[in-house]
Amino acid sequence: LSVIIGALSIYYYLFKDLNFFKKHGIPHAKPLPFLGNMGPSLFRRQSVPDLVKSIYNLNRNAKYVGMYDLTRPLTVIRDPELIKSITLK
Repeated sequence: LSVIIGALSIYYYLFKDLNFFKKHGIPHAKPLPFLGNMGPSLFRRQSVPDLVKSIYNLNRNAKYVGMYDLTRPLTVIRDPELIKSITLK
């Protein structure tokens, strides 16, 4: 019983943030467990700039899109006015 509880708690701890963008309604690419969206770059199938560019172009009408660096959620801002507002503050 303690092994099952331990496995479930580890699973929750590792994957609790993989639904972050879904909960907040932010467009994002579906992440892989443990790798997030970085799987293609970790396996040398796609360079990091190409990966970020493909996620950037995921939804052309959105002001920002989400991606996962392993299990950490990251927001990619697309709107120049929003970038200007953030950097000025």
